[in-house]
Amino acid sequence: MSENIRFTLAIDTTVHQCALSLRNSRGDTTTCEWEANRQLDSVVFSKLNELLTKGGATLADIDTIAVNRGPGSFIGSRIGLAVANTFATTHNIPVCGVCGLATMAAAAYSTDLLGADESRLYTAVNCVRRDIFFQTFHLENGAVMSAEPEACGMLFESFVKHVGTAPVLIRGSKSKLTLTEDELSSMPGSLKFDLNGFIARMHHEASAHTSAAPLPHPLYVKPDSVP
Repeated sequence: MSENIRFTLAIDTTVHQCALSLRNSRGDTTTCEWEANRQLDSVVFSKLNELLTKGGATLADIDTIAVNRGPGSFIGSRIGLAVANTFATTHNIPVCGVCGLATMAAAAYSTDLLGADESRLYTAVNCVRRDIFFQTFHLENGAVMSAEPEACGMLFESFVKHVGTAPVLIRGSKSKLTLTEDELSSMPGSLKFDLNGFIARMHHEASAHTSAAPLPHPLYVKPDSVP
């Protein structure tokens, strides 16, 4: 690989459908997706090697890593962060930890997913049985702002009543133990999650990252954390 071509690496292992992605300085993106099942810790490095080979890169070519720190799977989030933070310490690669819900909101507001008159947006993830982790966002002077200081947790039925007809961008886990896509899309304001747009936003966050930031830690949420 030419010394002029540099990369950002995005790591998302917070849900059953995991993703690793490389984007080079020319804007070319290579992504690897797979279902983690219970073998995430044993396959994540082989998937990374596969991605680097397809993208024509080595770890030495990576400038920054963006990793989704949650909310999501307890074990999956920890594994993704462990991989990213290990590369940070062993290869001196800066790591940018992103909140998955905030990244979803930023990706949605950067497209035409919302109507011109709609500024409020719920972003949510379902990764554990019927538990929904969510945040509320809005635009303020062009910046994406959160109505809550941190993510909240609810059972799905309570969440449906909580959001009413407001727009909801919800991401499913695709695990057999979680809600089906039909259930998740049953809300009146349900919007379709776009993994490519989400990954693109992670790369954007990586490009804007400063190396002085501390190593990221997992973002955990308990269900029924709001009435």
